[in-house]
Amino acid sequence: MAYRRLTHETSRLLKKKLPAAFTVRVRSAQKLDPQYQALCSLEGSGKQRYFLIRISKRLSDEQARDALIHEYAHAVSWGHLHDQQEDHPWHDDVWGVNYARVYRVANEDEEDSFHEK
Repeated sequence: MAYRRLTHETSRLLKKKLPAAFTVRVRSAQKLDPQYQALCSLEGSGKQRYFLIRISKRLSDEQARDALIHEYAHAVSWGHLHDQQEDHPWHDDVWGVNYARVYRVANEDEEDSFHEK
């Protein structure tokens, strides 16, 4: 399923510069629970495991990109404790550090152009 160009470009950049332990797949989702903008999950089994990020089609391009950055931080954090404990907090310190890293990489071009002015 195709998804927005901005989200696609950001996804490619993140996969290249911050690879996760598992392959990351990003999909747009039409039937996502309205309380969520995006969801992530570890799918498959064995060597076929992958991290699936589903982003609501209801979001604007910028909102979808922001949701991708948030969920990609989970993908990079996965393996820390998330896959071992059901009750582990999803937004712990490790996730916070990874969110900062993902945000920085996703916005490098904007920061570079800002500093050039």
